[in-house]
Amino acid sequence: MKPRFNLALTMGCLLALVLGGQVSSDFDLQQASTASLTSSRFELSGLEMEGVSDTGSNVELVGHIGGPARAVAVQGGYAYVGMGAELAVMDIRDPARPKRAGYVLTPGEVQNIMLQGNYAYVAFRAEDRAAGMQVIDVSNPAVPILMSSNTYTDCAFNSMVAVSGATAYLGVTACQYFSDYIIQNAGVYLYVVDASNPENQLVVNEHLIMMMNAIWSLAVAGDYAYVFLEDELRVLDISDPQSVSEISATALPGDAVGVSLAGNYAYLAIADGGLAMLDITDPSAPALLDGLALPGYINSVFVSGDFAYMACSQAGLRIVDVSDPNNLNEVGFYLGQDAVLDVQAVGTAAYVANDWGGLSVLDISDPAAPGEIGAWEPPQQVNALGEANGVAYIAAQDGLWVLDVSDPIQPTLVSNQPITATVQDVVIAGQYAFLAASENGLRVFDVSDPLNPYEAGWLDTPGIARDLSLTGDTLYLVEDEGVLRIINVAEPTLPFEMGYYTSPVPIVDVAVQGSIAYLALLNGNLQVVDATNPAVPIPRGSFNPPDNYPNQQATSLAIEGNLAYLTTTEVPPTHMANTSGKYWIIDLTNPDLPAQVFASPLRGEEAWDIQVSGNIIYVAWGHEGLQVIDAADPGAPSVVGSYDLSEEVVGVSLADGNIYTWRNSLHILRYVDPDLPAIGGQVSQPNGEPKSGVQVQIEPGLYDYTDKDGLFSFTGLITGTYSLAPGLAGSVFSPAERVVDIPPSNMEQDFTILAAPVMIYLPMMMAPEP
Repeated sequence: MKPRFNLALTMGCLLALVLGGQVSSDFDLQQASTASLTSSRFELSGLEMEGVSDTGSNVELVGHIGGPARAVAVQGGYAYVGMGAELAVMDIRDPARPKRAGYVLTPGEVQNIMLQGNYAYVAFRAEDRAAGMQVIDVSNPAVPILMSSNTYTDCAFNSMVAVSGATAYLGVTACQYFSDYIIQNAGVYLYVVDASNPENQLVVNEHLIMMMNAIWSLAVAGDYAYVFLEDELRVLDISDPQSVSEISATALPGDAVGVSLAGNYAYLAIADGGLAMLDITDPSAPALLDGLALPGYINSVFVSGDFAYMACSQAGLRIVDVSDPNNLNEVGFYLGQDAVLDVQAVGTAAYVANDWGGLSVLDISDPAAPGEIGAWEPPQQVNALGEANGVAYIAAQDGLWVLDVSDPIQPTLVSNQPITATVQDVVIAGQYAFLAASENGLRVFDVSDPLNPYEAGWLDTPGIARDLSLTGDTLYLVEDEGVLRIINVAEPTLPFEMGYYTSPVPIVDVAVQGSIAYLALLNGNLQVVDATNPAVPIPRGSFNPPDNYPNQQATSLAIEGNLAYLTTTEVPPTHMANTSGKYWIIDLTNPDLPAQVFASPLRGEEAWDIQVSGNIIYVAWGHEGLQVIDAADPGAPSVVGSYDLSEEVVGVSLADGNIYTWRNSLHILRYVDPDLPAIGGQVSQPNGEPKSGVQVQIEPGLYDYTDKDGLFSFTGLITGTYSLAPGLAGSVFSPAERVVDIPPSNMEQDFTILAAPVMIYLPMMMAPEP
């Protein structure tokens, strides 16, 4: 089951991007623990939702993967890639097999990344338009530690950062609200930040550069900041951070959306033009030199040696010889399948951020003939997820993707199987994955070997296959024209249709219990269909929203026991009005007369998807994130938890105690019963200073990393005895282990890290022979 992103059933984009690494030879299916943790890489917390008193402390973030790759920076053997609201640290020491080594989540989309020493400076912009900067310790790339995260404006169109020494410069195009629908430019600001203490960003100057304009790129060199606005460059003297002054303004041939400084030149990526050059020998009088027109929309530029590497969207990567500033010459290009948004080059390799195509590594040893040698490519536009035995199966725009989620902190790609049509839904049964593959109908894959799934059967259906529900050997498939097809899959390799039901209204979702199919219809109704005789399914009762809830359109449906849980969204009468979502609890005891038990108040966001486990309801509630509801009393359900993520949530799935939510990326969450105990503590150095990045394991497969304050914790634990063991290469700990019985909670399990003993081998002295 999956929600519709477009209420008119044009199927818009459920953009949940799940990034994966290379296929792992040591892939192991392990059952994930049901305990929970709070990790140093997760600094997002459940934020307050309207009408929810709990701010999210009962829902914890466990793991994450995915997002469009839109920024990249390279240092050492690692590429730091902004993938949506994640800084992904990619191990590129083997360029042919890049893999994710570690990651940190950000409050919003990563706009750009600057590296200096052991720190990454990340400019972000959240979905609510707040913008700011994070400082991340990357001294251990496998365990990046968030040191500080500051928001500098509540409303911004974009943000970007440049760093010089211990000072960071954050440029933003500010905005302001005049109503819920009108946002106006509020000028370009430069924030000068003292980052000498990475844990405490200190703003020393907030400088307004220009009203009613936009900043497109930013660079700093020596005592000068180069701020590129609409069609012009402003150069600022930053020798005194507390007194920034403008020294020159230079007209440009277009918007410089990217800049790379090298020697006395600034190389500019002109959005609709190509490459432009400025002589900045005299910052008070920059001189515009000749440029070079290039195809496509230009996103960024990086100069290394005699060549400029241009990220040109769908026109790919273009390589320009800049050895003679008066005679620029394109010498080569590379066209991939995705838009090129950013690039950095080191030695004979270029590292390309390919939007939804992930990270590509190109061999540029011959600039005239660049070629891809490695990639870390995600699935595109994830629509649904099924899970079994620690393996998640992703229905995506470009096929079936398999993820190892046995360690939910570090989900990794196992394999993918391209399909020519968009996969809309997936259900798992034994060794088979059943796919609703749009115009390709039903596809059946054998996934007994997750490394090598293969198509084992299929059934070409007349319409566009959208949704699936499986019970026993019977599969129910929804087509886009309101047709429910009933398919026998007793022999999965030879599925055949037994019958069908045609609804006068398009079907949004289907859930099945026994031989009864429950259909969520586009008009907000719930239709009951008796499929006891699958050749002649018969409509029975239906539930219609009361007249005082007009314009309801159903988005998803779940069944638990004799209750149906239906989400609907109120379609506004005009495009200027807000959409609102709600959920319904419906009594199905009498299939001929479904009866309303409860209807939630309308909320200011769409309710896209719903899942139920026992008495707990999980709702994907758009920009308000995940809402967790206790429905032990169906007539009076109560909110018991929530989690406000960095992006809109349009899908939710449950498995092995984990909650999977998605849109632009995949988040793995857990609901933590507040009545269950917790264990935590701190790891310190001998001088009492906290030690970050230490892995503390509580049981096989369940661990946490200490944060910048040396703290770790595990919550939602069941009664029992637990053994805590810290670990870090080259170190020993005192004590080496702590054994804890719970309940009650115990948050004082502290350790001290010590240097590992050094073994000294002395030569053996042999007595002389007589």
